[in-house]
Amino acid sequence: MIIDNIKYLEKYLSCEDYTNKIIKFIKKSRDEYLEEGRYSLDGDNLIAIIQKYETKTPNECKFESHMKYIDIQYIERGQEIINWIDISKLIPDGDYNEERDILLYNPNSEAINLNLEEGMFAIFLKHDGHRSRCIMNEKCNVKKILFKIKVNKDKFYK
Repeated sequence: MIIDNIKYLEKYLSCEDYTNKIIKFIKKSRDEYLEEGRYSLDGDNLIAIIQKYETKTPNECKFESHMKYIDIQYIERGQEIINWIDISKLIPDGDYNEERDILLYNPNSEAINLNLEEGMFAIFLKHDGHRSRCIMNEKCNVKKILFKIKVNKDKFYK
């Protein structure tokens, strides 16, 4: 798990092409007021998903992890808490859904709160259990861009 300001994204992605595509898409989203939905930035290797929602209580949100894709969750507008915990400390709530690349988990009170505000991002790898969309101070409307990067150690890990 990594949390930082978007201006430092290039420190974590060794593939300059992905970094450039992500930064360009964030600018395009702001400049053109892109609608919610899924956008392919490099086939199924790099996907952007624009989401708009109101934050919820942690009880209304589920922990999850992914095997095929790395998540980069960028807060364009609003703020939220994302809970993080290593998946070894979680109990699955059902089977892994290969088509959606998601495994859901039961709650765990040992999770760490990550406070994300406008301009911040968090990166979640396959061992990172995370529960997003949680209220920080009070309910608020969030615009998030979720970037999905297909797991490829040569292009992602430094």
